Amino acid sequence: MDCSSGVDGDQLWLLNCLNATLDTNQEIRSSAEQSLRQASGHPGFGVALAKVTINRELPLGLRQISFCLSILLFLKKLSDTYPFFNDV
Repeated sequence: MDCSSGVDGDQLWLLNCLNATLDTNQEIRSSAEQSLRQASGHPGFGVALAKVTINRELPLGLRQISFCLSILLFLKKLSDTYPFFNDV
């Protein structure tokens, strides 16, 4: 299955990073994780993750990783905005 089906050029980088998080090579995996951490601070990152999550043309594993990252990003934004959630 072609991972670039139904995605625009901007999402191709994200798909490559998500794929790299599954690599058995620790250096590649760590680099991808760091890139995703840095990208998470940019506007539109959450929307890009959501688009990957709902794109049924992509492999399920990539969609699941994207969904998990979306949840983590949401929880981080929530705790940054409302610090009392950190106590829960």
